[in-house]
Formats: sequence, structure tokens, C-alpha cells
Amino acid sequence: MKRILNVIVAVILILFTIFIVAINVFTYTFMGKDGSLRQYFSDLNTHVNIERIPFQNDSIRYIQTGQDRDSIPTLLFIHGAPGNLDNFKTYLADIDLKSEFRLVSMDRLGYGDSDFGNSETDLAVQAKAAVEVLNSFSSSEVYLISHSYGCPIAAKLVIDNPGLIDGLIMCAPLNDPEAEPVEWYSYIANTSYMRLLLPEFVNVASDEKMNHEASLRKIENDWQRISSPVLHIHGKKDGLAPFQANIDFSKKKIPSEFLYLDEQKDMGHLLIWMDAGYIKNRILSFIEECRNREGISL
Repeated sequence: MKRILNVIVAVILILFTIFIVAINVFTYTFMGKDGSLRQYFSDLNTHVNIERIPFQNDSIRYIQTGQDRDSIPTLLFIHGAPGNLDNFKTYLADIDLKSEFRLVSMDRLGYGDSDFGNSETDLAVQAKAAVEVLNSFSSSEVYLISHSYGCPIAAKLVIDNPGLIDGLIMCAPLNDPEAEPVEWYSYIANTSYMRLLLPEFVNVASDEKMNHEASLRKIENDWQRISSPVLHIHGKKDGLAPFQANIDFSKKKIPSEFLYLDEQKDMGHLLIWMDAGYIKNRILSFIEECRNREGISL
């Protein structure tokens, strides 16, 4: 029995070591290096600009594809946690989207090449960073497409900058502080020992996770100040962002005249990847709805 236990422990240690090595090697890919981004878009015959702008004591990195005229609407994509700007690269290379819009995706603070490894859990500061990216352009219309942890950041941007954003799409948002799930492995990942072993992007995500409830409570009473159309897309099979709680939160907090709900029974939390075709079509239809609402002609 002792020998069997020793073998089990040895196997667990080996697997754990392989996991730690693999996830640290994966960090290089997860940062979305400039060279790999250029190659990806080049292979898809898509011109890409990779830019960095100063923010606080570091910089923000973003990429741009599509049209480059101020008369063309800008779509800004804001990723979740963990993540980086290449989470939306499929959309930035889409032939329909890039022919109609200026497409921009940014690294949120702490991820990719935007002050990588330094956590920023204040939603207002993250929103200000996104505004700095938008200030790089003079767009006639601006729409935000966000995922997961990026959704309350995008919402905070809309709240703090009335009139700047023409429409917001939230995909599988984690907005309700009462329903913020913290699983057992999150506590393990946040221990001092594991933080020494895990890559920086995981530690940033862990910081956001452990502080997210408090961060959401800071803006809990601000949602009623939203004055732009908001499309909330959520799948009933979402195992990371509780479906009903977050749907109910939107119904309760966002003014009904601005809220559009899209409840999908077969989608999960990774809908921006697994259901990219559907999300793309909803982007197009929602923008058309927003433009019709404002009487803007194409």
C-alpha cells in the first residue's frame, strides 16, 4: 500500500510539474506577440496596425484593422480575464466587418502588452484606459463589444462618458456582485506559493477574480445612468457567469428603454469563440437597430 501511495504522489508531482511548465511556456503565446499577430492577419490578407499609446506610467497596446475613415463607425473590442487583444482577432479579420467598420481591439491593463503583469482591479481606471484608445480616433459612431470581465468595464465607460458610445454589446457578462462565483481552485491559485509558480497573466486574472465582487459593488448604483442601447447576450449553459442572476441584474439595473436581451439556450461562456458566426451577425443587426433608433442612415 505504501508503495502504491508513493507512486500516486510521484505521478501527481510529475503532472503538476508538467502543468506549471506548460502554462509558463504558454505565457509567451498568451501575450499575443506583435510578430505572430502580423503573421496571422497577413495570412488572411488583412492589413493590421499595431499601436501603443502612453497611459499612466506605462502604455496601452491596441490593434486596428478595417476602414480608417472618421466617417466610418469604430468597433472597440474589450476582452475578459484572462485574455488579450487577440481574443477577437477572428472578428478583426472578418471580411464583412472589416469592409464596414474601423475595428480595434486592445489589451486591458495587466494583459498582453499593456503594463503586463501589473493588476488593475478598479473598473473606472480600466475604463479610462479604453477611452484613451478611443481618443486615438475621431469617429462618427462608436460601439463596444465586450466579453465576461470586460463587460462591466465597458459599461463603466458608457456610464462615465454619456454621448460617447452609440451602443454596447455584452457577451456573457459578469456584472452581478451577488453572483460572482469564486471556485476552490481560485483560492489555491491565489496562495503565495502558487503565485510564485504561475505566470503573470494568471496572477493578474486571480487578482481581478478575488477583487471582482468589491469592484462591482462600487458601480452597482451607476447602471441606471446608462443612456445608450445595451445588448446583453447570454447562454443558459454558461458555467462561469451565472445566467439567470446576470440576466436579472440587467433587467433590474439597466433602464428598460435601452436594454436588449438575447438569451441563448445552447451557448456557454466561450460564445465569442464557439458561436463567433452568431455573435458577428448580432453585432451587425444590433448596430443597424441602434442606427435606426437614432435615425442614422447608412
